[in-house]
Amino acid sequence: MSDQLARRPQRSHDPALGEDPMTSTALTITSDAHAERVTVHLAGEVDISNADLLRNTLLQHFRNGHTTVTIDMSGLTFIDCAGLSALMRARNDARDHSGSIHLDGVVQHSVVRIMHLTGILQAFPPPGAAPISY
Repeated sequence: MSDQLARRPQRSHDPALGEDPMTSTALTITSDAHAERVTVHLAGEVDISNADLLRNTLLQHFRNGHTTVTIDMSGLTFIDCAGLSALMRARNDARDHSGSIHLDGVVQHSVVRIMHLTGILQAFPPPGAAPISY
């Protein structure tokens, strides 16, 4: 089963048109659910304008009975501190629902770098691994 959960259109900022540079950035979230497992695919950018959408999407999967959530980040091109916070909060949600959350496909250099520097990568087990004890 695949479903499109959220899509925000890409916008470019043109000061001559008076556009607001603080509008939502493009983030596409899709999910493939199979029994108690779900893979959440991210494409685009996660920042303060859409981090709550990511966190709420992940939380809803746990509330719907999925016990294992894998986040496919291969399409992610940027993540800021709000996005990192959403991931850490989702990790806590997983624990609260006796579930596990895994990151997969962390390949974009800027995403890998910020996640490594902040220690976020070490906080998540790779897909297929046993959940980390908190």
